[in-house]
Amino acid sequence: MAPIYADHPFSLIPTPNFSLKDSKTAPDVFDELASEMALVHNIVIRGLNSIYLQAPHIKPADEKSFCRYIACWYTLLHGHHHGEETMFFPAVEEMTGVKGIMDTNIDQHNAFHDGIESLKAYADAVVVNTEKYEGSRVVALIDDFGSPLLQHLADEIPTILSLRQYGDKMAGLPKLFEEEADKVKVNQPHFPDNLHRPECCTNNRNRKRLACLAWSGSAPTSTRSTRTAFGKAGRQHPHLSSSWLEVCSGG
Repeated sequence: MAPIYADHPFSLIPTPNFSLKDSKTAPDVFDELASEMALVHNIVIRGLNSIYLQAPHIKPADEKSFCRYIACWYTLLHGHHHGEETMFFPAVEEMTGVKGIMDTNIDQHNAFHDGIESLKAYADAVVVNTEKYEGSRVVALIDDFGSPLLQHLADEIPTILSLRQYGDKMAGLPKLFEEEADKVKVNQPHFPDNLHRPECCTNNRNRKRLACLAWSGSAPTSTRSTRTAFGKAGRQHPHLSSSWLEVCSGG
Protein backbone atom coordinates (compact mmCIF):
# COMPACT_ATOMS: atom_id res chain seq x y z
CA MET A 1 0.00 0.00 0.00
CA ALA A 2 1.09 3.57 -0.62
CA PRO A 3 2.20 5.53 2.46
CA ILE A 4 -0.39 7.66 4.21
CA TYR A 5 0.89 11.17 4.84
CA ALA A 6 -0.22 13.47 7.63
CA ASP A 7 -1.71 16.08 5.29
CA HIS A 8 -5.34 15.31 6.17
CA PRO A 9 -8.02 15.52 7.51
CA PHE A 10 -6.90 19.03 8.51
CA SER A 11 -5.54 21.02 5.58
CA LEU A 12 -2.07 22.50 5.57
CA ILE A 13 -1.53 26.24 5.17
CA PRO A 14 0.12 27.62 2.00
CA THR A 15 2.92 30.04 2.73
CA PRO A 16 2.88 33.64 1.46
CA ASN A 17 6.29 33.03 -0.11
CA PHE A 18 4.85 30.17 -2.14
CA SER A 19 2.02 32.36 -3.37
CA LEU A 20 4.61 34.78 -4.77
CA LYS A 21 6.70 32.17 -6.58
CA ASP A 22 5.26 32.90 -10.04
CA SER A 23 5.29 36.66 -9.66
CA LYS A 24 8.11 39.14 -10.05
CA THR A 25 7.52 40.41 -6.53
CA ALA A 26 10.21 39.49 -4.04
CA PRO A 27 8.93 38.59 -0.58
CA ASP A 28 9.43 41.26 2.04
CA VAL A 29 10.09 40.73 5.72
CA PHE A 30 6.36 40.33 6.44
CA ASP A 31 6.03 37.62 3.78
CA GLU A 32 9.07 35.87 5.23
CA LEU A 33 7.84 36.01 8.82
CA ALA A 34 4.29 35.01 7.91
CA SER A 35 5.71 32.09 5.90
CA GLU A 36 7.80 31.01 8.87
CA MET A 37 4.71 31.14 11.07
CA ALA A 38 2.79 29.08 8.50
CA LEU A 39 5.52 26.42 8.58
CA VAL A 40 5.41 26.27 12.37
CA HIS A 41 1.64 25.95 12.21
CA ASN A 42 1.95 23.19 9.62
CA ILE A 43 4.16 21.21 11.99
CA VAL A 44 1.31 21.49 14.51
CA ILE A 45 -1.24 20.44 11.87
CA ARG A 46 0.81 17.48 10.70
CA GLY A 47 1.20 16.36 14.29
CA LEU A 48 -2.53 16.57 14.86
CA ASN A 49 -3.25 14.74 11.61
CA SER A 50 -0.86 11.95 12.52
CA ILE A 51 -2.58 11.50 15.88
CA TYR A 52 -6.02 11.52 14.27
CA LEU A 53 -5.08 8.99 11.61
CA GLN A 54 -3.18 6.61 13.87
CA ALA A 55 -5.45 6.71 16.92
CA PRO A 56 -7.89 3.98 15.82
CA HIS A 57 -5.07 1.55 14.93
CA ILE A 58 -2.80 1.64 17.98
CA LYS A 59 -1.83 -1.75 19.38
CA PRO A 60 -2.25 -2.33 23.13
CA ALA A 61 1.51 -2.48 23.68
CA ASP A 62 1.89 0.99 22.15
CA GLU A 63 -1.00 2.80 23.82
CA LYS A 64 1.02 4.57 26.53
CA SER A 65 3.77 5.56 24.11
CA PHE A 66 1.18 6.96 21.74
CA CYS A 67 -0.37 8.98 24.56
CA ARG A 68 3.06 10.38 25.37
CA TYR A 69 3.28 11.33 21.70
CA ILE A 70 0.00 13.20 22.15
CA ALA A 71 1.59 14.93 25.15
CA CYS A 72 4.52 15.98 22.93
CA TRP A 73 2.12 17.52 20.44
CA TYR A 74 0.20 19.29 23.20
CA THR A 75 3.41 20.73 24.61
CA LEU A 76 4.45 22.08 21.23
CA LEU A 77 1.11 23.84 20.77
CA HIS A 78 0.80 25.00 24.36
CA GLY A 79 4.32 26.45 24.36
CA HIS A 80 3.73 28.23 21.06
CA HIS A 81 0.50 29.87 22.18
CA HIS A 82 1.76 30.68 25.66
CA GLY A 83 4.72 32.45 24.07
CA GLU A 84 2.40 34.42 21.82
CA GLU A 85 0.15 35.57 24.63
CA THR A 86 2.89 36.47 27.10
CA MET A 87 5.49 37.90 24.73
CA PHE A 88 4.58 38.23 21.05
CA PHE A 89 1.09 39.75 21.24
CA PRO A 90 1.95 42.37 23.90
CA ALA A 91 5.05 43.38 21.92
CA VAL A 92 3.03 43.77 18.70
CA GLU A 93 0.53 45.93 20.58
CA GLU A 94 3.36 48.12 21.87
CA MET A 95 5.01 48.42 18.44
CA THR A 96 1.81 49.37 16.62
CA GLY A 97 0.38 51.52 19.39
CA VAL A 98 -3.00 49.85 18.82
CA LYS A 99 -4.46 48.53 22.05
CA GLY A 100 -6.13 45.15 21.67
CA ILE A 101 -4.81 44.59 18.15
CA MET A 102 -4.21 40.90 18.87
CA ASP A 103 -7.31 40.29 21.02
CA THR A 104 -9.02 38.31 18.24
CA ASN A 105 -6.15 35.85 18.34
CA ILE A 106 -6.49 35.47 22.09
CA ASP A 107 -10.23 34.89 21.72
CA GLN A 108 -9.46 32.17 19.18
CA HIS A 109 -7.02 30.55 21.62
CA ASN A 110 -9.77 30.47 24.21
CA ALA A 111 -12.19 28.86 21.76
CA PHE A 112 -10.18 25.63 21.54
CA HIS A 113 -8.40 25.74 24.91
CA ASP A 114 -10.78 23.45 26.79
CA GLY A 115 -10.84 20.86 24.02
CA ILE A 116 -7.07 20.60 23.86
CA GLU A 117 -6.86 20.35 27.64
CA SER A 118 -9.38 17.50 27.54
CA LEU A 119 -7.23 15.61 25.03
CA LYS A 120 -4.12 16.10 27.16
CA ALA A 121 -5.95 15.05 30.33
CA TYR A 122 -7.19 11.88 28.66
CA ALA A 123 -3.73 11.02 27.34
CA ASP A 124 -2.22 11.54 30.79
CA ALA A 125 -4.91 9.36 32.35
CA VAL A 126 -4.13 6.51 29.98
CA VAL A 127 -0.43 6.72 30.85
CA VAL A 128 -1.15 6.42 34.59
CA ASN A 129 -3.79 3.67 34.11
CA THR A 130 -6.82 5.65 35.27
CA GLU A 131 -8.41 5.54 31.81
CA LYS A 132 -8.57 2.82 29.17
CA TYR A 133 -7.25 3.75 25.76
CA GLU A 134 -9.87 4.05 23.03
CA GLY A 135 -8.88 5.32 19.61
CA SER A 136 -12.41 6.43 18.88
CA ARG A 137 -12.32 8.66 21.95
CA VAL A 138 -9.11 10.34 20.80
CA VAL A 139 -10.72 11.05 17.43
CA ALA A 140 -13.88 12.40 19.08
CA LEU A 141 -11.85 14.70 21.35
CA ILE A 142 -9.97 16.09 18.35
CA ASP A 143 -13.24 16.56 16.46
CA ASP A 144 -14.41 18.81 19.30
CA PHE A 145 -11.63 21.37 18.86
CA GLY A 146 -10.15 20.70 15.43
CA SER A 147 -12.14 23.23 13.41
CA PRO A 148 -11.60 26.28 15.66
CA LEU A 149 -7.93 25.39 16.06
CA LEU A 150 -7.37 25.14 12.31
CA GLN A 151 -9.30 28.35 11.71
CA HIS A 152 -6.99 30.15 14.13
CA LEU A 153 -3.81 28.70 12.66
CA ALA A 154 -4.88 29.84 9.19
CA ASP A 155 -6.13 33.28 10.29
CA GLU A 156 -2.90 34.21 12.02
CA ILE A 157 -0.98 34.30 8.72
CA PRO A 158 -2.91 37.24 7.18
CA THR A 159 -2.79 38.90 10.61
CA ILE A 160 0.99 38.98 10.41
CA LEU A 161 0.87 40.22 6.82
CA SER A 162 -1.47 43.03 7.90
CA LEU A 163 1.26 44.42 10.17
CA ARG A 164 2.92 45.70 6.99
CA GLN A 165 0.71 48.80 7.23
CA TYR A 166 2.61 49.95 10.34
CA GLY A 167 5.85 50.25 8.39
CA ASP A 168 8.94 51.21 10.36
CA LYS A 169 7.15 50.70 13.66
CA MET A 170 7.57 46.96 13.03
CA ALA A 171 11.35 47.07 12.51
CA GLY A 172 11.82 44.93 15.61
CA LEU A 173 9.47 42.17 14.41
CA PRO A 174 12.15 39.73 13.11
CA LYS A 175 14.04 39.97 16.39
CA LEU A 176 10.79 39.45 18.29
CA PHE A 177 10.13 36.25 16.30
CA GLU A 178 13.57 34.95 17.23
CA GLU A 179 13.29 35.84 20.90
CA GLU A 180 9.85 34.33 21.30
CA ALA A 181 10.88 31.12 19.54
CA ASP A 182 14.03 30.81 21.64
CA LYS A 183 12.01 31.28 24.83
CA VAL A 184 9.50 28.60 23.79
CA LYS A 185 12.35 26.29 22.79
CA VAL A 186 13.97 26.51 26.22
CA ASN A 187 10.87 26.57 28.41
CA GLN A 188 9.03 23.27 28.01
CA PRO A 189 7.60 22.77 31.50
CA HIS A 190 4.83 20.46 30.42
CA PHE A 191 6.94 17.50 29.33
CA PRO A 192 6.71 14.55 31.75
CA ASP A 193 9.91 14.31 33.78
CA ASN A 194 10.99 11.05 32.13
CA LEU A 195 10.10 12.04 28.56
CA HIS A 196 12.88 12.99 26.20
CA ARG A 197 12.19 16.29 24.42
CA PRO A 198 11.29 15.44 20.81
CA GLU A 199 13.66 16.85 18.22
CA CYS A 200 10.77 17.73 15.92
CA CYS A 201 9.45 20.23 18.45
CA THR A 202 12.65 21.96 19.44
CA ASN A 203 15.42 21.65 16.87
CA ASN A 204 13.64 22.07 13.55
CA ARG A 205 13.62 25.85 13.42
CA ASN A 206 16.41 26.78 11.05
CA ARG A 207 15.43 30.13 9.56
CA LYS A 208 17.38 29.75 6.33
CA ARG A 209 16.08 26.23 5.77
CA LEU A 210 12.52 27.24 6.55
CA ALA A 211 12.73 30.24 4.25
CA CYS A 212 13.94 27.97 1.47
CA LEU A 213 11.28 25.36 2.10
CA ALA A 214 8.59 28.03 2.18
CA TRP A 215 8.91 28.39 -1.58
CA SER A 216 8.02 24.74 -2.09
CA GLY A 217 4.58 24.86 -0.53
CA SER A 218 3.06 24.42 2.86
CA ALA A 219 5.32 22.29 5.01
CA PRO A 220 8.91 21.17 5.54
CA THR A 221 8.33 17.54 4.58
CA SER A 222 11.93 16.92 3.60
CA THR A 223 13.49 17.55 7.01
CA ARG A 224 14.32 14.31 8.72
CA SER A 225 13.03 15.19 12.19
CA THR A 226 9.68 16.47 10.94
CA ARG A 227 9.28 13.57 8.54
CA THR A 228 10.05 11.04 11.27
CA ALA A 229 7.62 12.30 13.88
CA PHE A 230 5.01 14.34 12.07
CA GLY A 231 5.50 13.77 8.34
CA LYS A 232 4.03 10.33 7.73
CA ALA A 233 0.86 9.20 9.41
CA GLY A 234 2.43 5.77 9.61
CA ARG A 235 0.61 2.49 9.61
CA GLN A 236 -0.75 0.39 12.30
CA HIS A 237 -3.29 -0.40 9.69
CA PRO A 238 -1.55 -2.80 9.83
CA HIS A 239 2.12 -1.73 9.49
CA LEU A 240 2.84 1.34 11.63
CA SER A 241 6.51 2.26 11.73
CA SER A 242 7.74 2.52 15.30
CA SER A 243 9.92 5.57 14.56
CA TRP A 244 7.60 7.99 16.32
CA LEU A 245 7.79 5.83 19.43
CA GLU A 246 11.52 6.46 19.71
CA VAL A 247 10.98 9.95 21.16
CA CYS A 248 7.84 9.06 23.12
CA SER A 249 8.65 5.81 24.91
CA GLY A 250 9.37 7.60 28.18
CA GLY A 251 12.61 5.72 28.62
